[in-house]
Formats: sequence, structure tokens, C-alpha cells
Amino acid sequence: MNIQIMAVMLATLVSPAHQEKPSAKDIANCNNVQAPGQAVRACSQIIKVFGDSPAGFRAKIYTRRGQAFALARQYQKAEQDFSKAVKIRPGLVEAYMHRGGVYSRTGQHDKAIRDYSKAIALKPDFAIPYYNRGTAFVRQKKYPHAIADFSTVIGLKPSFWRAYINRGAIYSKKGQFGKALRDYDQAYRLNSTEHSILMNRAGLNLRVGRKRHAYKDYRAGLKLSGDHDHVREIQLKLKKLGFYQGSVTGSFDEKTDKALQKWLLKEEGTQ
Repeated sequence: MNIQIMAVMLATLVSPAHQEKPSAKDIANCNNVQAPGQAVRACSQIIKVFGDSPAGFRAKIYTRRGQAFALARQYQKAEQDFSKAVKIRPGLVEAYMHRGGVYSRTGQHDKAIRDYSKAIALKPDFAIPYYNRGTAFVRQKKYPHAIADFSTVIGLKPSFWRAYINRGAIYSKKGQFGKALRDYDQAYRLNSTEHSILMNRAGLNLRVGRKRHAYKDYRAGLKLSGDHDHVREIQLKLKKLGFYQGSVTGSFDEKTDKALQKWLLKEEGTQ
């Protein structure tokens, strides 16, 4: 079951409204969590020099540094910073969200669910914590809870295509193929360039015997995918089945395409 990963949120940090302020450069570097080392240094400098800043500002600084630690996979330090943030400002939704993300990544799904639930209680009309809690429920195989959360996401934000993929994957696993196909179709209508939608739908079409549809989806999905591992996986499968004699290159070339056709369209009259 191909489940989409957690969604994240990122608000921009701004200086507190008092006389002494961090430099614009430190603020910018602290916000740039995609450069974790630089962000940690900048946020740490702000915490050191401006430790008496208003609570809301300090909580966001700890949150931002926690994000940088999380991206650097220093999860214990990230958890500590997010915990400081919620202690300083218990209503800071993004701190609960990101701490929940750390718990999810470290396999602590009960704790993740508690944090996502807290975020939902604080901001019940916000789709992302429902989505992330749904993925945590999937990890625990609590599929009815996951379906409920993904359905809530869709109700709050109908354009959230990842929720359709994940709900469709659960329906497929439960044998509710019609519902699964409808969800994959809607996800594709919302985002026709996402290869994982096509790969999931291809697998479902193959499972229900719609091989010609499966071929079209596999072909389109593999062409869109920038992940050569997906192509290698298909090439290995085709080689094992005797349809592909080429090298396992991870490149979707003409030989791979023809082998895919032989596998899926070998029976005359396949639907």
C-alpha cells in the first residue's frame, strides 16, 4: 500500500516588536531551515542574545530550530525544542505539528497522534493535522480511523489530492475496489503529473483484471517518475516473468515498454 508521507507547515518568523531586535540576516537564516546547520546557528544566536523576548517570539524561534534539527535527523534535539516551544506557548499549533512529525519518524505513533489531536483541538478547520494523524493511524493499521481523517481532509480541502491517494489505498487493501478507483481517479484529476497516483491506480487495475488500463497507467507513471528504483523494480519483475531480457538500468526505454506490453497485453481481448 503506497501511502503518501506527512505534510508540513512553515510560517515565516518575524522580529518582536520591541526596541532591540535580531538582525535581519539572523532572522532570515533562522527561517531557512532547508540549510539546517546555518539555521541552527542563527536560531541559537537569537535565543542566546534575545532570551527575554516575548513568549510568542521565543516559542517560534525554538520551533524553527527544532525544524532544522529534524531536517538534520537530530530528532532528540528537535523534540526538545518543540517541547520547549509548547511549554512557552501552549497554543502554538505548528510546534505540536512538527513534534508529531518527529514522533512519527521515530515510530512513536501514539505520541504523534496525541500531538496531531492537540493541533486539531486548537485549530479544527486546519486540514494538515488530520492528514498527518491519518498517516499515523495507517502505520498502526487503524484503517477506519485513517479513513475518517482523510475524509475530513477532503471535506475541509477538496483539492488535497494526497488524501484521495491514501484513502484509495486503504479502500484497495480492504477490497473496496470501486471506492478505491474513484479516489485514484479524483486524485488524478487534481494532479495529472504525479506518478504515484498512476502507479497506485495501475496496481489496482491489474488486481481487478483491467490489464489494458493497467498498462496505460504503468507506462505513464514510469515515464513521469524521477525515481529510477520504480523502473528497476518493474524491470526485475518483467525479467523474472520472462518478458524482459535487457539490463536492469532503471531507465524506461523501448525494450522495457515492449516487455510491459507483453506482460499485460499478452492475452488477446484483454480489457
